Amino acid sequence: MLFNSYPFLFLFLPVTLPGFFPPGRNTRTFWRHIEYGADLQFQRPNTLLPVMADLALTIGYHLADKATLGVGIAGKFGLGNGLQDIHFSGQGLGLRSYIDWKWKKNLYLTGGYEWNYLSQFRSISQLQQLSAWQPSGLVGLSKKYRVSSKVQGKMQLLFDFLSYYQIPRTQPILFRVGWTF
Repeated sequence: MLFNSYPFLFLFLPVTLPGFFPPGRNTRTFWRHIEYGADLQFQRPNTLLPVMADLALTIGYHLADKATLGVGIAGKFGLGNGLQDIHFSGQGLGLRSYIDWKWKKNLYLTGGYEWNYLSQFRSISQLQQLSAWQPSGLVGLSKKYRVSSKVQGKMQLLFDFLSYYQIPRTQPILFRVGWTF
C-alpha cells in the first residue's frame, strides 16, 4: 500500500537479492580486469631520424564491457637509413596512455596521449628535461581479433593531430600491430 502511494520510495530502500549479480564485469576480481599487452610500430626515416621501431609494453584496466583505460612504455630503436646502412641503436623512450571504447563488434574507437623522447640518453637525469619530450595526441580505430584462447591481436590506425607542431616533424598517420594477454 505504501509503494502504491509513493512509487519513488523504492529508490531509497536497499534491495538485496540472494545470488543476484549485475550484468557485466562486476562479478570479476580486480586482477581479472587487468589486460597486459605489447605492440610494434615502424616509422619512416627523415632528415634527422633513422628508420625507427617502437616496441611498447602496456597495461590496461577494463572499466566496463565496452571500455579499457591503460598506460604503457615504449622503447624506440633505430634500424639505420636503408638496406645499405643497417645498424641498431637506441633512439629514445615513449610514455603512453590510451582509452579503447567498443564501437561495433570488434571495432574500437581509440584515443591516447603520448610523450616521446627522441634522443639517445645515457642516464635517467637526461630524461628530466621536459623541453626534450614531444607530445602526441592520437585518435583512430582499432580492430581486435582472436589469435588463440588467451591471446588477442590488435591492429590500430591512428592520426596524430599534434604531429604538425613537432620538430622534427613526425608522420601524422600511424599503424600499430599489437597483442593483448
